[in-house]
Amino acid sequence: MASFSFHRVHIKSFLPTPTYPPHQRPILGSNPCQYRPHHHHHAHKKAYPGTSFTAATIAMPPRKPPLKVLLLTTFALLLLLLLFQHPHPAQAMPRIILLTDFDQTLTQLHNDTTPIIARAAYALHPEDDKPAHPWEWYLKMWLDDYAAISATFPPETRKSFSDEEEFARLIRDVEEASIRRVEDGGVFRGMQRGELIKEAYKNNGCVMRSGWRDVFDKVSRGGGRIAVISVGWSREWIGYCLGGREDVGIYANEMIAGPDGKLTGFLDRIGLNGGGLWNSIDKRDYARWIVDQEKRKGYEVVVVYAGDALTDLFAMYEADLGLVFGRGLDHVCGRLGVPIRKGIPEGFIGARGPGKRSLFEIEEWNEIGEWIDSLEA
Repeated sequence: MASFSFHRVHIKSFLPTPTYPPHQRPILGSNPCQYRPHHHHHAHKKAYPGTSFTAATIAMPPRKPPLKVLLLTTFALLLLLLLFQHPHPAQAMPRIILLTDFDQTLTQLHNDTTPIIARAAYALHPEDDKPAHPWEWYLKMWLDDYAAISATFPPETRKSFSDEEEFARLIRDVEEASIRRVEDGGVFRGMQRGELIKEAYKNNGCVMRSGWRDVFDKVSRGGGRIAVISVGWSREWIGYCLGGREDVGIYANEMIAGPDGKLTGFLDRIGLNGGGLWNSIDKRDYARWIVDQEKRKGYEVVVVYAGDALTDLFAMYEADLGLVFGRGLDHVCGRLGVPIRKGIPEGFIGARGPGKRSLFEIEEWNEIGEWIDSLEA
């Protein structure tokens, strides 16, 4: 909107024309305070005793203010109303609930920290107390079990979300069997948790993506909620990589320590479904639980879920804004008919209600920050 320049308008133009008693009007000359008779009318002079001042009373019809004065006065009043009226409050931005995976979502692509933590544990084991098997053996056993289940329910037969959920329930058994082998083999036994975390971290175990801190700050300043939902092995490890931020809720598994502070080799079984947090169903249920908590407070929310893998798909699809790092979901989304679009549209607050939803592929966290800025614009 063009600005109005006050210095170009004379104040006199805003003043109303003075009024006088009927049939009296000052005739201005060199002395604007002196009344003079108009030469077209008979003037009756009135003398004031003790002074030389005389005033002329002139018989003439009353005169209306010029149209220019009326227009300028009206304009000035309207301008003052615009300047001093209370502005309408801007519509409040909805609270953002930012839910995110950890490995290869907050960390860089190909930086899966699970095997890094395992290898750090092997490095800390004394020679006379090594785990029962090398780490590669545990990995191979998991791959073999996964392949066996996948053969009974191959990808080309899974054409709906209900099919994928049934497959995820079968894979949960594979995950639990793998964890039991790791526990029985003593991979995480006998060391301090803090010692293990520092060992993993010093070997480039946590290479974070750029831009995530700025996004977290923006969500927190806006009164939103941030939560990391991970199938990883240690909440403390994730918190360490995030710099100990207190505005982030962390939902993941944890290695159990004994009374002496040393790890027992077992992982906790805390989780909404019992048995820990291992797959896409567990992550979706945690996301639902967090969102329900916020909605019960009466807030209008926009739910954002960021992830990179199949374990993120269910929670990602149910969010108002599902964000995909990398191309790991291209195949499954193509099979399920879920489009993945490039980038986040400005001002987009999600696909509300039933119907097919899109996911959005992004490369770095600064894209999320730019989207938040577009909501505030």
